Amino acid sequence: MSLSIGNCDLKKLQPNCYENEFEHITHEIDFSFNQIEVIHKGTFKKLQILGIYLRSNLIKTIENEAFLNLPNLTTVDLANNLLHTLNSHAFLDVPVLSSLDFQCNNVELLEKENFNFLGEYHAYIDLSNNNISAIESRVFEKAAANTLSVDLSANAIELIPENLFDNYIFSYLDLGCNPILDLSGLYENNYSISFLYVNSTFLDRVNFKNFATWADSRNIKLVESSCVGKEMCKELRNCSSKKNNSGFYYVAIFAILRSVHLG
Repeated sequence: MSLSIGNCDLKKLQPNCYENEFEHITHEIDFSFNQIEVIHKGTFKKLQILGIYLRSNLIKTIENEAFLNLPNLTTVDLANNLLHTLNSHAFLDVPVLSSLDFQCNNVELLEKENFNFLGEYHAYIDLSNNNISAIESRVFEKAAANTLSVDLSANAIELIPENLFDNYIFSYLDLGCNPILDLSGLYENNYSISFLYVNSTFLDRVNFKNFATWADSRNIKLVESSCVGKEMCKELRNCSSKKNNSGFYYVAIFAILRSVHLG
């Protein structure tokens, strides 16, 4: 059973009041398109639901343990809000959480161990269309997920730090639509990846050559975006159609199409 309380001018969620009221809800709860600003500690606790949808609110703050002891929760949608930071302590005892949508917020920094609450499943994280300009090394450290799909497109990322993706398996990594000046952080990391989408718009001649040399040494096929078929573009989430924060289109020049082991 699902419950929708969307688009009804709701301004506040009362903590600790849904445990009994929503005990019969086992599929999803949708609070989208309201005016909620804060998710307080204990707001979602000891429920059996699969999904919580909070997109298109005014959420600026998510307190510690806002999502607590949710054994069946797989999906949290917080897209189109006003979040500036990601609070990893907001999620506790969410063992099967595997889909996090933070697109179209105001996140500026990804910090070490931001995703340490992820369980041992394939996890999809969407952080596209934020304001991310800085990423600390080992952001994914202590994330137990065995494979990751991560969308960081349409941000303000200029540099890829070393050890960012170390020892992880990525089925999909989208870095397109970013003003990346240096891709050398990709070269040193030891990780596995199936699809990588990046753009070379801002690379100077030296960095461009280094990237091409690195790819060639690992037998990675680089293909211009115009040569990538419709189905492949769809799988790569069609990054080249996204706008950056200034309203301009960045063209994703290269797609790594082959499943490879990097490092």
